[in-house]
Amino acid sequence: MTGPLAALDFAVADAQPAEALSARVGRALLQQQQPQRRGGGLFGFGRSPSPPPASDDDDGRRSAPPPPPPRRGPFGRPIAPRGPPAPPAAPAPRPPAAAPAAAPRKPPAPAPPARRPPPPPPPSAGPLYASPPPSWTAAVTLDPATQYGDVPQSFMGISHEWPFVEELAARPEYIDLVRRMGSFGNGPAVVRVGGGSTDKLSAVPEQRVWDALAKLHREAGAQYILGLPLERMDGPLARAIYLKARQELPAASILSFEIGNEPNFYGGGNEYVRCCFVRDWGRFVPQVACDDPSRGAVDSAVGGAGSDLSSCELGVFAGPAWGHVNIRPLTLDWFLYSHGRWVDLATVHWYKATSQTYNTAETLMDEAPVRQEMANLRELVKVASKHGKPLRVAEANTISNSGRDGVSNVFAAALWTLDASLEVAAAGGSGINFHQGAGQNLYTGILRWTERGTGKLNPPLVKPPYYGYLAFGQAVGSGSRFIRTAATAGLPGSLKVYPLSERASGSVRVVLINKDGARGGTVGLRLPSNGKALGSLPAATVTRMVAQGSSPLNVREPDAMTLGGTWLDIGGVVRGTPATESVRPVAAAGANGGGGGNGGGEAAWRVYMPPGSAAIVSIPRF
Repeated sequence: MTGPLAALDFAVADAQPAEALSARVGRALLQQQQPQRRGGGLFGFGRSPSPPPASDDDDGRRSAPPPPPPRRGPFGRPIAPRGPPAPPAAPAPRPPAAAPAAAPRKPPAPAPPARRPPPPPPPSAGPLYASPPPSWTAAVTLDPATQYGDVPQSFMGISHEWPFVEELAARPEYIDLVRRMGSFGNGPAVVRVGGGSTDKLSAVPEQRVWDALAKLHREAGAQYILGLPLERMDGPLARAIYLKARQELPAASILSFEIGNEPNFYGGGNEYVRCCFVRDWGRFVPQVACDDPSRGAVDSAVGGAGSDLSSCELGVFAGPAWGHVNIRPLTLDWFLYSHGRWVDLATVHWYKATSQTYNTAETLMDEAPVRQEMANLRELVKVASKHGKPLRVAEANTISNSGRDGVSNVFAAALWTLDASLEVAAAGGSGINFHQGAGQNLYTGILRWTERGTGKLNPPLVKPPYYGYLAFGQAVGSGSRFIRTAATAGLPGSLKVYPLSERASGSVRVVLINKDGARGGTVGLRLPSNGKALGSLPAATVTRMVAQGSSPLNVREPDAMTLGGTWLDIGGVVRGTPATESVRPVAAAGANGGGGGNGGGEAAWRVYMPPGSAAIVSIPRF
């Protein structure tokens, strides 16, 4: 088995009838887990009308619905079974003939053994993606000799509220999904524990939470950014949580402690930021970091003159945990100038929009907001670097306040997740953590669900954003740098191009994302042929992240979206057939030479990009 999902340390499940039936039920369950569907609530419990979406720090349990009616396709049409028809049912045994009146009655003949029911039909038929005629033709010339911006190890991560975070280690399937995020050699996943629940903590989390976090680190390699409450200025509580974490978790598992959550939304908003936030943070952190807080309490903007920090731990905290990447660079500079001694990681958050604003799968692909916000993020990275600190987007997702149905839980969210990860990396960020809420929000990549009545935790459901996590891991591999784009021609605004060079092999990997859900096109990736004949240049391997049908951005069925030909069923079981495409180089238009050689010119690998899709184009070093 080959392909991006097969590269991980797990096997494709055999197509046994019981497993296939479980997968079919799992797919049907997924279809009911959407709000505002007739006769069902947020998770299909039969509540009507649907309840409002949970908040980002929602900690309520929701259980699984009963088995639903037969599955329908991405667009509501019934899916016809593929393959040979099921064998006919066994005929009922004929009753024994009546005996003559004079003869003794014979016992009836035993019924033949019951036949096992036929296996369920395979998943939806059809090609992996639609391929309408190209609407555009573009060319991108790459300059592999000019590289910049290493993608840091452990760049990819998730963020989870304090409630129910222990369930990430409660079943092996959850642990495995966290482990897979780092299975391409790019370092273990970073799990940021916190969010809206951080400032609501009123006691040290129970022992089972720490045991689970230790287990997740031990078995999946997870590393942690742990949230400590700030808003109520309860220094003793934050200190107790800090010491408990130090006691229960291996030192190597803790990257940082994040103080508070989104202080720009504390009471008073901007006025609080102007008057009080930096002052309060400086008064609060010595209560957490110092054995004798009174000695480290003076922490002025001119360097803390008069402070005795001999009993304090410095450089172990993250902040300011700002609610959006649009924080003014001057504000971050002020914060790090005042408190840089305590900080080892600058953190901000990023959502495309709030759930209260109008959004669709198509508007999620809008490029203008991304350009504006990433321009500001680059400035924030420069400010953090000036103070010697990395900057991480410690909480991110499509739509805040739990997400939006039809936006955060469809294939468009997988494309946005991949695009957002590469944008942050290209801007110089040290990583990104995609928020899961308490595990049941609409934007969740690893969906937690429990049985109704018993509360038993079931295997996780894999949602569209998770495909973006894996695609990013495959793209950057064991370590990559960005390659300069020398020139472009005919490039539509909907096509994103991220050229990378893998440090270990020197191979070129180009991530292409077509954010237009209706139109496809062809892009030629040009590289210097270095005087070699076209016939001696290697073919490119194209691994696609795609969805079926004519409206791919809106697809939500699990078996209708694939990465490298395979999809993830309930519990993360790999289904489908691994598939990649091979593209041979041709002489680039206008390049010198031609025929069998390229005379020192350029070769082009021409890749078709379907509507609403992504591709990882790998060109071996030559």
